[in-house]
Amino acid sequence: MNLYLTTIDMNMTEDILQNRMSLLCANRLKKVLACKLKEDRIRSVSAGLLMQKGLATYRKSCCAEELPRDENGILLIEIAETQRGKPYFAEYPWIKFSIAHSGKMVGCVFGEAEVGLDIQEKRPCNHEKLIRRFHEKEQKKYYSLSGEDAETYFFRLWTAKEAYVKYTGNGLFEDFSSFYVDLDEGTVCKNGSDITTRVQEIQVVEEGYYCMLAFEIEQKLHTFIEKI
Repeated sequence: MNLYLTTIDMNMTEDILQNRMSLLCANRLKKVLACKLKEDRIRSVSAGLLMQKGLATYRKSCCAEELPRDENGILLIEIAETQRGKPYFAEYPWIKFSIAHSGKMVGCVFGEAEVGLDIQEKRPCNHEKLIRRFHEKEQKKYYSLSGEDAETYFFRLWTAKEAYVKYTGNGLFEDFSSFYVDLDEGTVCKNGSDITTRVQEIQVVEEGYYCMLAFEIEQKLHTFIEKI
């Protein structure tokens, strides 16, 4: 797996933002234009550029071939979606990927098997209310902790569960109480049985952020810190 991470400038000027939008493939540009807030457009543009850069590098490392581009140098790629909204490359369905962004952090991961990535910025929220949506074993663990330990556990768990539902492609269709994430073991259990999915926490340099990967099989992980 290749994991690409970057920190973005949330004070990006409109001129720079428009210039970067001009570098996006058609599918990603459509997604950016659907964002109403400038800060969301900045994240979406940055995620798109990181995805394009990562895809070009990953594919070349796999088959030593460059991705096709148009006369302006824009990648010619089509991003399709499953019925439940999981994105995939129409021309390269064997390359699995997942994009995540939160706050000023953006990430994209590529692999040979299904993968899910999530990034969460630590921010004020009602942990007590949200934890009720989680598995009973996770609730028990949460209530055994207090203060900062409970808060840290919540954010790590939340990020891991988001990574898992992105891995499955079920997103909002997946009930958070239907599966249990064991952060100590790095495993996911569903219906009382272990399944093949593993979760791995990624240490990031930005304070106050959590990053988790969910993946199907053991794959060697390569992490790259990029500038976009």
